[in-house]
Amino acid sequence: IAKIPERLSRVVFSYAPTIRGSELSAFFPDLWDRVVAHMRYEDKIESDALGELSFSDGGRRPMGLTWDSLALASHPLEAKAAAPTYPDLFGELTAAEVCFRTWGGWKRSLGNADLQWRLCALARGLGLPVPRPYRAPYIPGITVMIPHYGETIIMSRQELTESSSQHAVRRGSGRAGGCRVPARETVPLIDWLKARYYDEFRAFTNRMQAQGSWPAGNQWDEYDDDQWEKIRVWASMRMQTLWRTVAGMCLYHPALQSHFDIQGDPGSCLSQPGVWSPSDSFTCLVSMQIYKNF
Repeated sequence: IAKIPERLSRVVFSYAPTIRGSELSAFFPDLWDRVVAHMRYEDKIESDALGELSFSDGGRRPMGLTWDSLALASHPLEAKAAAPTYPDLFGELTAAEVCFRTWGGWKRSLGNADLQWRLCALARGLGLPVPRPYRAPYIPGITVMIPHYGETIIMSRQELTESSSQHAVRRGSGRAGGCRVPARETVPLIDWLKARYYDEFRAFTNRMQAQGSWPAGNQWDEYDDDQWEKIRVWASMRMQTLWRTVAGMCLYHPALQSHFDIQGDPGSCLSQPGVWSPSDSFTCLVSMQIYKNF
């Protein structure tokens, strides 16, 4: 993991300028801070971990992150002129530290299993032979078609709260994710999700409370309609829903824009203002196989 900055700069951003005296891309610190902020937006980490995993200016991002605050159009990536202060995540480890982290567990800020998987997958992938990347704006077009038959598009409040719903979970008394599950025949799906993703729900609650008034706990009747809209999205991103599939595929759009900001060819006529658009290289198409029901 400590080699991610240099390897990503060398393998993926081979056309980008580097910081003097190092192999680090001048855009990597700001790009990594954006990645970490997006993981905070996904509730994979807490707000305190946002500063621990970011570069020197990562901790000054607002706690109440929104999708608009992460948009590259309103906040383009910036190059660093001087060598930045690396977060502890990218620090070189001694043999004793490796043994301690292996047998003693990860730090609290890296306790999320999905976050660990993402970091390890990225680190291992950068160690493999990687073809030379395309340089923006010379990006081949791609169309992603998502077939949709009868899957849920986004979870409803009724599906999440009613014990009689087809999505209710059957289980007995026990503990899951640090949360006590009531001993009853069925459990409402939102209770199961809160127990299964206990740390992520706590991070979600903290993020919502940073934006304004927000209840705490599982007294679901205390949440108003606007708050339930956010809970429905949070739950849908952790279920097999069309919402989650489309949201994941559409991340290709800001990824293409990042490539253009970091190492776009300024001499190309396709790079001129008003000409380049990531939408010209990427289309997400949903095929409604039972369209008559919509």
